Amino acid sequence: MLTVKEAAQIGINACIDKIGRDFVLANRDNGVSGYGENDGMVFCYVGVDDKPWVDEEPDVLVLDSTSKFPYRVSCNVRLADGTTDFIECVLPA
Repeated sequence: MLTVKEAAQIGINACIDKIGRDFVLANRDNGVSGYGENDGMVFCYVGVDDKPWVDEEPDVLVLDSTSKFPYRVSCNVRLADGTTDFIECVLPA
């Protein structure tokens, strides 16, 4: 049985590898990663943009589809055995 932190490390690294580690590192100033526990699994997400983001309204928090990263990968990691299932993969060409 994995801890949440161990599963998150597996999932975040799997997402980074799926996008391409060199691409993520080259654009790390325009990227984000996160994770959360859900029903015996850990959901992991990595999003990257290859262009700097310009905040047109700095006092407004955007939580809709317009804020999606153009390159993103999400997955679930099972706490029981570390198995990773990818949910969404939008990769650079």
